[in-house]
Amino acid sequence: MPGEQYEPVDVRLWEVVVREETSGVEPKWWLREPDTEKDWLFKTVTVKDGHVHGEDWAEKAASLLAGLMGIPAA
Repeated sequence: MPGEQYEPVDVRLWEVVVREETSGVEPKWWLREPDTEKDWLFKTVTVKDGHVHGEDWAEKAASLLAGLMGIPAA
């Protein structure tokens, strides 16, 4: 896994699932993957003062770590 690259996924045609997501302050949406009917939580990358914040890689790292520890995570 170290050094492994993750390709971006084009979700523009995915269905928005009406589901309440109350945690956090940044906007987020649940999207349904057409091929699998699986729901995924989508969060946009935050850009402030021209600086891209690391929520995307931090979320990925937390997800991978949780998987290694056997803890359920989004």
